[in-house]
Amino acid sequence: MASKDLSAQEKATAKDPVPQPVELSDGFVAGLSGHWAAPVEYIAWSPDGTQVATAPWGSFVTIRDAKTGEASAVLHGHTREVIDLAWSPDGAYLATAAEGEPARLWDARTGEMLLVFDGGIPETSAVAWAPDGGRIAATIPGGLVIWSVSEQSAALIEAAYSTAQALAWSPDGTYLAIAATDYTADVTGYDILLVDVEAGKVAKSLTGLEDEVIFLTWSNSGNRLSSGSRDGSARIWDLDTDEAVVQIADYEDDAVKGIAWAPDDRQVAVLLEGNAARMLDAKTGEPVADLSCGEPGNVCVNIVWSPDGNVLAAADDDGSLRLWDARTHVVMHQSDHEDYWIEALAWSPDGTRLAIGSSDDALRIWDLEAQKTLMRAEGGVHAIGHVAWSPIAQLAAIADTQGRITIWDEQTGKVRHVLNGHKAEIRVLSWSPDGTLLASADDSEVNNLWDTRTGDLIASLQGHTNDILTVSWSPDSTRLVSGSWDGTARVWNALTGAQEKLLEGHADSVRAVAWSPDGSMIATGGDEDVVRIFDAVTGNVLDRYEDHEDDVENISWSQDGTLLASAADDRTVRVWDASNGKVEKVFCCSVDLTSHIAWSPDGSRLATSMNARVVVWDRKSGEILTTETDFAYYPQFIVWSPDGDFIAAGSQYAPARVHGTRHGWWVREFNRDLRIFNGLDWGADGSVLLTGDEAGLLESWDLFEGRRKLFLMDRQERWISCDWKTDICLRADDGKLLQSVEAGGLKRFALPDADSD
Repeated sequence: MASKDLSAQEKATAKDPVPQPVELSDGFVAGLSGHWAAPVEYIAWSPDGTQVATAPWGSFVTIRDAKTGEASAVLHGHTREVIDLAWSPDGAYLATAAEGEPARLWDARTGEMLLVFDGGIPETSAVAWAPDGGRIAATIPGGLVIWSVSEQSAALIEAAYSTAQALAWSPDGTYLAIAATDYTADVTGYDILLVDVEAGKVAKSLTGLEDEVIFLTWSNSGNRLSSGSRDGSARIWDLDTDEAVVQIADYEDDAVKGIAWAPDDRQVAVLLEGNAARMLDAKTGEPVADLSCGEPGNVCVNIVWSPDGNVLAAADDDGSLRLWDARTHVVMHQSDHEDYWIEALAWSPDGTRLAIGSSDDALRIWDLEAQKTLMRAEGGVHAIGHVAWSPIAQLAAIADTQGRITIWDEQTGKVRHVLNGHKAEIRVLSWSPDGTLLASADDSEVNNLWDTRTGDLIASLQGHTNDILTVSWSPDSTRLVSGSWDGTARVWNALTGAQEKLLEGHADSVRAVAWSPDGSMIATGGDEDVVRIFDAVTGNVLDRYEDHEDDVENISWSQDGTLLASAADDRTVRVWDASNGKVEKVFCCSVDLTSHIAWSPDGSRLATSMNARVVVWDRKSGEILTTETDFAYYPQFIVWSPDGDFIAAGSQYAPARVHGTRHGWWVREFNRDLRIFNGLDWGADGSVLLTGDEAGLLESWDLFEGRRKLFLMDRQERWISCDWKTDICLRADDGKLLQSVEAGGLKRFALPDADSD
C-alpha cells in the first residue's frame, strides 16, 4: 500500500495512541529497524539521481533519499540473499534477483511488490532492464523470461544452460548477453550466449572459457562485449568475428564488477590479481597505465568510470578508495578506512557523487568536487551480541554490541531493567543458576556482577590484567570462576565481587572454565594442549589431562560429574573419566573445527559438531547418532532443550535448525532469510527458543507453532515488543501501545515521542 504524509489529526492520534493491531510482517519489522545489519554489497542509483537502492548480505533492499539518507521503502519478499538489482530507465520500478529464487518487480515509489518472475521455474540469478524501459529480462535455468511493461505479459525464450551468472542488454536493445553454465553435458560448458530478442532464440555463442563468467558489460557502441571469468581471464569480444580480440590472463577472478568501459569506448579498465588495476587500449589491448588501488596484500574489488569519462574510481577489500584523473592517470583522491571495507561503488548519473557501500552496514554519498562525505546512512540499530534466558523465569538478558544489557520479560513484552555499566562490546553474559545474578564482561577489561531483581550493579571484578573470555558459576550461585587472556583463572565471591582464589599454572590464555556439578572441582582449558582440574576450595591442581595435541577450546562436565568432555583444535573431542583421568571416548578427525560440545540435561548423551553435522554420543550404548541433514556451515551453537528431546544448532551465517534427538530428524528451521545470528538459547520450560541477530532483533519461537514475539530497538532508540499472534506492538519500556496510521501497517508506523505520557 502507498505511504502518505500524516495529517494533523493523525499526528495527534499518534501521540496518544489507542490499541490498534498492525499487520506484522518481515517487511514491517525491517522498516522499524531500518535494515538488517550486514555489509552493503549492491548499490544502484535511480536514473534521476535522487534515490539510491542498496542490498546487504541478506534478503532485503532499501530505497533511500540520496540527500538525507532517509529510507522511503524497505522491500521484503525474497527469503535468500539478493544478488542483483536494477532500476527501470524511468525510475518507476526496481527489479531484484535473489540466489535460487524468482526475480521480483517492485513499485519504487510505494515499495509494493508487483510481480514475481518465475516462468514456471522458481529460480533466477540475474535481472536487467532493456534500454527503452519497456521490457525486463530475468534468467531462469534453461532460458529467459522477458516481461513487457505495457502489455503486462511475459515471454519465455529457451536456451540450453543450467545457471546464468550475468545478464546484459546490448545498448540498442536487440540482444541479450548471458553468462551461461551448462552442467547437463558430459563436460561442463562455460559459454557466453547472445540471444536475439526479437527472434526469440540464441543467435551465437562465444566459447573457449574454462570457468564460469561472473561479469559482462557491453561497449557503449554495442559492437564489442567484455567478460570477466573465474578462470582468471578478462576478454574483449569482437561480435562481428565472435573472437576474443583482447585477453588479459591475470584478471581478479572474484571481482564481480571488475571491468569498466570508458564512455568513448577507447579504453577499458580491468582489475587484476591483488591490488592492481590496468587501463588498456580497448582495440589493441596494449597497457595505457598501471594503477594500484590499495596496499600490497589487499585485493581490488570494484572499479567504475565516471559518466563523463574523466575520473576512474576503485576500492580494495581493506577500505581503501582511489580516484584517478583518467587523462593523466594521476591520483586525485586517496582515503584509507581501518574500521570498514568497501563492498560496492556507483557513480550518480551526473557524475558528481559516488555512492559507497561498506561492511559496517552503511551507505555513504561522497562528493567529487568537495572531496568529502555528504551523507552517511545506516540501519541505526545495535547488533545483538549475546542472548541468554534466565534459568528460572521468562526473562531474557540481551547484550548489544555497544555494551548495553537489557532484561526483557518475554511474557509481558516489557523491559524490566537496562544495565548500563559497559562501554565496549560484551564478550561474556551468564546467569547464575538461581537466576538472581548476571555476570558480564566486555573487551575493555570491564567485568560486572548484577542483581537481576533490582538491576543494581553489585560489584566490578578487579584482578585480571586482560579481558575475561569465559565464566562458570558454582552450583549454589555463591561463586564464579573466570578465565582470561592473561593466562589465569580466578574464583570470585558472587555476593561481594572479591577475589577468593587465583588458579595458576596455565601457559597461555584460559578459554574454557567449568565448575563440577557437586561444586568441588573446577576444570580449565585454553591455548595449550592440557586440561587442568583444580580443587575449588583450596585452588590446588588435582590432575592434568594431556592427550590433546592442540589448544583446548571448550570443556563440559556431565550432569553427575563423573565425565568431562573437552574439544580442541586438534579436531577431536575427548571424554575423560574424572575419577582416574583416562580417556573413555574420542570423536576423531572432523574436517570442521569441533570446539562446540554440550551434554544433555540428564548427562546421558553428548552433542558436538563434526563435518557440518551434529553428532550425538549415547553414553550407555556407546552408539553415535548424526543428524540427517548437513548444515551449510559448521554449527557454532549447540543447545539442548531442558527435557533433552531437542537440540538447537546453527551458525552465524546459515539457517539454524532444531533436531529431535531420538531419530535425528529436524523439526524446524530458522533464519532462511540469512540474518546473521549471534546467539540462541532455550527458555526454562523448553517450549520457547530465543534468537538474537546482527540487526538488533530478538525473537522468541514456539517449537511447533513458529514465531511468538519479537523485541527490538528502533532507530530512535525506543524499545518495541510485538506479538506475532495478536499483531499488537507496544513500547516495551512503558507498555504504551503503538498504532499504525495505515490499514496495512506496512509503510508508516507512528511512534509516540520518547517523552510522551
